[in-house]
Amino acid sequence: MATALAGCVARGDDDDADGERLDGEPGDGPPPDHVEITDHDLSRAHIRATCTFEAGPGDRENKVQRNIVTGTVANASATPLERVVVDATVYDESETKLGTYSDQTDTLDSMAIWEFEILVFEEADDIETYDVELETLDW
Repeated sequence: MATALAGCVARGDDDDADGERLDGEPGDGPPPDHVEITDHDLSRAHIRATCTFEAGPGDRENKVQRNIVTGTVANASATPLERVVVDATVYDESETKLGTYSDQTDTLDSMAIWEFEILVFEEADDIETYDVELETLDW
């Protein structure tokens, strides 16, 4: 997954976006009843950022350490999804919200698993807790 911001493109060290298939039969009924975040984790990772600066020639590649929330979303429904958005909200030790960050996919087939990766732009020492939620499901 690539993240673009302010003239930079960031890529994780391990860009594994391949989805897996679920075992069993797809569930009947609306997708929200059969789509869930099955796991998630907050970790520090090195990100390669290639930036082009207008003031100078060429690209510069820097390696920066940032927080990343990774996890999986499982679509156990019979309906393919056109758009799935996952939000990660991070909080400091006094439970003050520091920010909310997102990742999305434009397709999630029936009986498929999507691996999300959310880049969090907060200092690691400032983050005490976090939560994740499915923000949007379109089918």
